[in-house]
Amino acid sequence: MKTDRRLWLKALAAMPLAAALPARADGLEAIRQRGRLRFAVYNDFPPYSMAGGKGIDADIARALAARLQCSQLNANPLVNLRRPR
Repeated sequence: MKTDRRLWLKALAAMPLAAALPARADGLEAIRQRGRLRFAVYNDFPPYSMAGGKGIDADIARALAARLQCSQLNANPLVNLRRPR
């Protein structure tokens, strides 16, 4: 009970901080104008993400790039540091 109350108090205290931070994401029109879609994938999370731009995540990114008429598709690999190897 005491732990739940502390968790709620921490969450309540963090809300104004989260609201004050600016969020930035390119809009669809900006991506269309640039002609390049960048996406991130893990190299070791099959079947979702695999090295070489393979997997479900890359398939979805390719479909989105085709829909947005982007000529370039850039996959940025991520490394999960918490995951044991």
